[in-house]
Amino acid sequence: MSVTRPPGEVVPDGDGVVLRFDRVLPAPVAWAWGALADSERCGLWYGTWAGDPSTGRVLVTPTAEEGAPTEEVAVEECARPHRLVVAFGAPGTPVWRVALDLRDAGATTALRLTQRFASAQDAAAAAPGWHFYLDRMASVVSGERVTQRWEDYAGLAP
Repeated sequence: MSVTRPPGEVVPDGDGVVLRFDRVLPAPVAWAWGALADSERCGLWYGTWAGDPSTGRVLVTPTAEEGAPTEEVAVEECARPHRLVVAFGAPGTPVWRVALDLRDAGATTALRLTQRFASAQDAAAAAPGWHFYLDRMASVVSGERVTQRWEDYAGLAP
């Protein structure tokens, strides 16, 4: 598979940068939201989750990374079906806060993923992973088989 889309955009913001991805998903916003909110559908592109999101915490088991451990994810904001902000990170590492914003565009959904980093180098290192996952999400939302392989994206990292 050939990866043709640029892996996000790094935008200066205050004393850091924001990594931003914009995608158009080929489905109404309620269907696209289901790829986040339904554990089984989320598991097709990122990972399954267990727990009650209304408590502010869920356990996520990545499905695209063989052997990746289950981790606790904080649900910082949830405005169904338009915004989800989560925070996660391994002990001893910086916390990653990721915002997913969905905007209804009729038969399609405009998706924006943003994540703040201290440096453009850190953002560039994370970009291929989000590029990979968002392409997988687009496949799930469009009803296509997920065929993306990490090997096709890993070379995008600096």
